Amino acid sequence: MLVNRRWFDGSASLLESYRRLQSEAGSVSWIPTYEPQPFRERGYIYLLLKTLHRYRLCCFLTGTFTIFTAGLIHSYASGSIFVALTYVPLLDLLFRRLANPPDEFLIGGFKFVLADADDELDICFYTVTRGENFSMLISFFGIETPVQCGPRYNLNLAHFIWEYSERLSFVKHAILLFPSNCRYPPLIFLKYYRARSDGWSDVDECQACTERYQEALRPFHNCELPNICHCNICTRQPPSLRDSASHILFK
Repeated sequence: MLVNRRWFDGSASLLESYRRLQSEAGSVSWIPTYEPQPFRERGYIYLLLKTLHRYRLCCFLTGTFTIFTAGLIHSYASGSIFVALTYVPLLDLLFRRLANPPDEFLIGGFKFVLADADDELDICFYTVTRGENFSMLISFFGIETPVQCGPRYNLNLAHFIWEYSERLSFVKHAILLFPSNCRYPPLIFLKYYRARSDGWSDVDECQACTERYQEALRPFHNCELPNICHCNICTRQPPSLRDSASHILFK
């Protein structure tokens, strides 16, 4: 995928900058996160992301489910997982690239049942279940990248999507596994504030990619809120000092 006439290559700049800041300034942390509300799916979400992480998928979870965990809405319809389309065999199964792709399959104890798919846009919708206690509709969005980015780039992939693809003007939320060498990598609840912009008129250097992601995100674009809005996730509210400082550091 071309962005500003260069390929997105899974750069580790955010992670490396974070580690350098940690080593030079002790316990300081500038990656903006949110405090999640208690939710019963937490353990299953962790297991799902850890399973995909084990298969070396570069991915993160977003969508209405993450806004629900932030306490901004009272219910959710589904979750969305963005995945970097690298050279991982599991992606052939997830995105139905096999000669006879199955409509049902198991990955690490999770059952995937196909609900819908758009092969041209690399989007697949699955009902993901585990036992009788966990069931969620999850859409998988494939993001082109020519370089094997690996699981340690989850953080970078989230910021890349928010900056160039998911151009929606509100606070964005994501759940991902933080890059770590430990047996149980920590779960991080990430948020990102984008300054007010109509976003939809923004264009990058690749018109084909712009049209592709606009089509994929069109159902989420139109905002019908009034001009005077007190919604916690609306860009009409000014960003916090912490978020503003984090935005400067990211740049």
